[in-house]
Amino acid sequence: MGSSLVYGTSDFLGGMAARHVRTMTVLWVSHLSALVLLALVVIVGGSPRPDLHFLGFAALAGLGEVVAMASVYRGLATGRAAIVAPLGSLAPVVAVGAGAALGEVPTFGQFTGIAAVLLGITLVSMAAPASESSTGLVGPSLMYGTTGALGHGGFFLAMDLASEGGVAWALLGARITSVAVLTPTILATGGPGPVRARRLPFLAGLGVLIVLGDGLYAVATTHGILGVVAVLSSLYPIVTIALTRIVLDEQVSTKQWIGAAIAVIGVAAVSSTGV
Repeated sequence: MGSSLVYGTSDFLGGMAARHVRTMTVLWVSHLSALVLLALVVIVGGSPRPDLHFLGFAALAGLGEVVAMASVYRGLATGRAAIVAPLGSLAPVVAVGAGAALGEVPTFGQFTGIAAVLLGITLVSMAAPASESSTGLVGPSLMYGTTGALGHGGFFLAMDLASEGGVAWALLGARITSVAVLTPTILATGGPGPVRARRLPFLAGLGVLIVLGDGLYAVATTHGILGVVAVLSSLYPIVTIALTRIVLDEQVSTKQWIGAAIAVIGVAAVSSTGV
């Protein structure tokens, strides 16, 4: 649940930053700051390096997260947040299926809660009627949201596997990969572009949120069932949409609020049966 709050806030702030700075620049600076922070954590903590296959899973997690975040940030910057953010949250479908294949089968009560959460997210993902406060095309918003879901689904699964070799190294390996992908990409597409100095602390702060959100999720996967943890970590669209409603005055339909309520009830059902 804690990771959902952090992810939702990070997505909203990242989307806002992408309205003034290139999306790739937002990702690059935030992931670079996250890499520096995680390197310090590993060095100070003195965690032993895990086997290479764990680092391989960490690399896959980093790649999936870059794809997901780039899609969500771009979608929030140019599309409709009330479509992009909820669609991106369908990633736990991948995690639930993968977890079941790995033998981590939720209880009946947890499955009921998961179904309620996914139903709620589906309702939330339904677009509100167009209005002056809801800007952006529906088509691109659907594309960015779906790509974000696939990327996050891959991240959820790979990070779960990587965390078995140590959370700190799993996070560091993912961040090394994301920076390694983003750096040549941003250089090949014209560089970071003009960035006002006063925006750099804000972008670096996004990196702290990335570390915090990923860290909370990674720790949770070492104690709970993958599918359940992934679902609980995917409620961030409620946070994102609430922020877009409060800060941007973007229209959110009654159906979407009902979906959010159903998702919360689903969380209660999952939590009452244990994670």
